[in-house]
Amino acid sequence: MKYSVVAFDWDGTLANSTGVIVESLQYANQQMGLNPVSEQEAKSVIGLSLFNMLTHLVPELPEEKYSKYLEYYVSYYLKLEDSIELFEGIFPLLEILKNSGIKIAIVTGKSRKGVDRILKRMELLNFFDATYCASEYASKPDPMMLNALLREFNVTDNHVLMVGDALYDIQIAHNANCDSVAVTYGAGSLEQLAQAQPTYLVHSVSELRKLLLSAC
Repeated sequence: MKYSVVAFDWDGTLANSTGVIVESLQYANQQMGLNPVSEQEAKSVIGLSLFNMLTHLVPELPEEKYSKYLEYYVSYYLKLEDSIELFEGIFPLLEILKNSGIKIAIVTGKSRKGVDRILKRMELLNFFDATYCASEYASKPDPMMLNALLREFNVTDNHVLMVGDALYDIQIAHNANCDSVAVTYGAGSLEQLAQAQPTYLVHSVSELRKLLLSAC
């Protein structure tokens, strides 16, 4: 067994939520009277904490207006959140890993409140061995969340595999000296993910399943 812990990003990796996040960011921009945000621009910040999302996406927005922007974003997102589900094939894969003794964790840019809310709705609140959120740790690509995972599970970096769909997921793995899997079915572009030099690159949940079952 090479990897004993698999750390998953949530949005765009486990959950098919990219479209909802993009629409919510575009709505908030519109309500704030800011320049329109393209789908690709919105996708490029998925994976960051909400605060870091704004500094990258709308650098012209004064920080004192962030709370109002986030009000619009969150209100729109919550209207659509119940439409978010796991990608097909993800839950059976997680079950296999868990039943095989592999520890599974979430490392996400979402807030604790947001993670707990959606995991509760999906009846997964107690399914993962640990969850690490950007409201409690530094946002990706800072390695703080993965470093906390290493301490909690008492493992060395070579036993942890980070799986994500965004540049920041690969960068956090690099920064924590962990191996990584880039998945191309989420928010990140193939070109950007490949340039980030992940340890592995897969294009579907079925490819991810095959990889993880051979590597763990």
